[in-house]
Amino acid sequence: DTLRFEAGLPLYGDELSETISPVMAGLGIFCKLDKENFIGRDALVAQKRDGTKTRLVGIEVLDRAIPRAGYDVELIYRMCAENHWGLELSHAEYPGMLMGLSTGKYDLIAADLYVTENRQENISYSIPYKYEDIAMAVRDSSVPASGETDEPVPEYGSLDALEGGKKFAVLSGAVSDSFVLERYPDAKIEYFPNAVDCALALTSKKVDAAAYDAPVWEYFVACTEGVAMLPEYIATDHYHLILPKSERGEQLQKEFNEWLAVQKQSGEMERLHDFWCSS
Repeated sequence: DTLRFEAGLPLYGDELSETISPVMAGLGIFCKLDKENFIGRDALVAQKRDGTKTRLVGIEVLDRAIPRAGYDVELIYRMCAENHWGLELSHAEYPGMLMGLSTGKYDLIAADLYVTENRQENISYSIPYKYEDIAMAVRDSSVPASGETDEPVPEYGSLDALEGGKKFAVLSGAVSDSFVLERYPDAKIEYFPNAVDCALALTSKKVDAAAYDAPVWEYFVACTEGVAMLPEYIATDHYHLILPKSERGEQLQKEFNEWLAVQKQSGEMERLHDFWCSS
């Protein structure tokens, strides 16, 4: 992203999409509206004539930082803005998150680190700000036989079909492996640093299935041929702010819990979830 930002290159799915037209993205000069009719021409003509309610704009960061987006990022931005706190965001893979918290590199973590007895001895959790179902992605079967429906059929059509020592891709440092092993004691677990690598392991047939948050798999399935998501969920995960067991951590925990209660009561958390997590 940083390389294309420097060159001002838009990417379909980010700066352009089914809901962001070239006019809204400030790229209307590249639309030849005087040519013969094409799909979307009337809408673009109307937007150029009447203007749009939404317009994409660029931002300039003040220091060496990378703009971040997402549910957790917006949540933290809002909390810090309303409390007039400064904010510095960092991205970390799961293995480095808790180490950074313990060394004081991070004041808090926003992630789906599941609550366990061992973790509670060393870190504090806020009240949950999001609940997410853990889904199983699988490969679709091969091309349907002649006369059969064109709808893709999962290679494994249910959670029960995954019994019998199958291989599962899960995120390193998360607790998806415990959810999988609870359901399939003889499962073979393969660990990957992120969702993309889990998905690649599935499509390249290194594993039989991959466990991750349902909204992520819904998006992946919509964009990728040959992959399906089973309708049954294997578990429900909770997202918390994770804080150090310190005086400062306890104060942040108290302030976030109070702020979050207000956001839930106002319906703002439901709106955020629908915006970032609904299919």
